[in-house]
Amino acid sequence: MNKNKQILKILSIAVISAILFVACSKARIEGPIDAGSVDETDNQTGANKLHFVPLTDYYKTKQQKEEIFNCTEYSSRHFTSHNSSFISGNDALMHINGEAALYPIKFHVIELYKLKHFIYYNIQTVSNNKLLITNAIYNINFYKDTNLLIVNSNSTAYAIGIASISSITQTPPVMLYSFTSEMQEGINNWHQFSNNSYEIYDYVYENYHINSYIYGGFTKYVGWLCIADYTQFNTTEYTNLTFTSTNADLTNVGIYICFSDINSYTKVDDCTSIPLPVGEYVKVLAVGITKNNELYYNFKKIVIDKNKTNYDINMKPTTDELLTQILDSL
Repeated sequence: MNKNKQILKILSIAVISAILFVACSKARIEGPIDAGSVDETDNQTGANKLHFVPLTDYYKTKQQKEEIFNCTEYSSRHFTSHNSSFISGNDALMHINGEAALYPIKFHVIELYKLKHFIYYNIQTVSNNKLLITNAIYNINFYKDTNLLIVNSNSTAYAIGIASISSITQTPPVMLYSFTSEMQEGINNWHQFSNNSYEIYDYVYENYHINSYIYGGFTKYVGWLCIADYTQFNTTEYTNLTFTSTNADLTNVGIYICFSDINSYTKVDDCTSIPLPVGEYVKVLAVGITKNNELYYNFKKIVIDKNKTNYDINMKPTTDELLTQILDSL
């Protein structure tokens, strides 16, 4: 009987030891798991990468509020925004059913001037895979009460005139690119107006922003508008950059390649950029947020090199304050 008890004791110790060995081995393979950052489905495969959720909700908390201007009569259709853009509209507006829009009406305006603001709205400054030298991006819509107005397609008059101060060092652009108001967010490509639907020229208003260069344009379109022009880089060589990461799944990571001198950026889709000019200095920012609202980032300054086209994105934790400072520096 004593011998049987001794055998059972030895077997019990062996079983417990085996269980502990398997558990410790599994922990060594998987590593520490942070439920807020790591996708649970990867625990079974041994992967231990950071996983992120879409940035949309976080960026919405950073977007500006619309400015609303009341126009009670035709003579009040001109106004200066809080950021000193001069904007005007005329009577070429109607309801969706074709009925003429009578005063009073309201102008709803969003103005974007910095790369930070472009990124918050997920609006790239790219047209047909070509970077733009960008002065400003506007969202301008007209309302009668709560009804969105449209431009009378039979009118030859302009709907919007814009004068904007140049905030960049190169020669200001004199072309206007636009999306119509149907585009709500995620603008990835600007389309140039056809020649018969817009006019662009340089002008200065009397006693308005003295000693400042002002330019603008008239358009029949409402919605998202961009004052910009194509950029001429000092190179004929272009290359695509690719991005990988050893510590993060980049699916929901925003990767932005920023050209500060021309106030322009392109977002990297599927970890591969559009063709970029060789020899240009750029800033590369990656941003991710977990389901627990933990912010991560990676930031590097590089010169585009055709012999070095792949970069590792090592995501590191950050705070909203520090990330905002980086975005301000772009």
